[in-house]
Amino acid sequence: MIYDQASINYQFLRDGLEKLKNTYGSDVIVDLSGVPKRVAIDTLTACLAAGIEKITLFELEKLGSPSELLYHNLKKGDYEHVVLPNWEPLIGNIRFFSVRENRQKLRSVVVSILASMLLLITYQVVSIFWGGMNWFSWLLVFAIAVIGLVGGITPIMEAWGGVRSVAKPGERST
Repeated sequence: MIYDQASINYQFLRDGLEKLKNTYGSDVIVDLSGVPKRVAIDTLTACLAAGIEKITLFELEKLGSPSELLYHNLKKGDYEHVVLPNWEPLIGNIRFFSVRENRQKLRSVVVSILASMLLLITYQVVSIFWGGMNWFSWLLVFAIAVIGLVGGITPIMEAWGGVRSVAKPGERST
């Protein structure tokens, strides 16, 4: 077994984890014990997306004074490395939130399609009763185009992984 530490840029978390898997094989273990809580769930989901299944957390099984709980003072039964993907509540929550997010994306696409259809029907009615192209017709055409572009492009961009903006050295990224 090879023990190694690797630094991964948060902007390219999934790519970095895939490189780890390619370097060390499918048996690579990612330990989240030292990862700040604010990025632990991102790291876990990126690991699962990269096909890494051995993601562990260090859990103490014993209570005691701080000096007794130092890692080098612990015996084998005093701690446990918990493999997270085998932890059903966590995986259930991840699935629940991704399904909920997909439902919201579907709603936004359906709303933009319905709005475009309603505006298209309104455009046809305006063209029949007022004839030709007037300012209101142009306004409707513009609204149809904007709603169609935003409603169509946004889900496609999200399906491709969203927009990544990487800053130059010394600048903040978005």
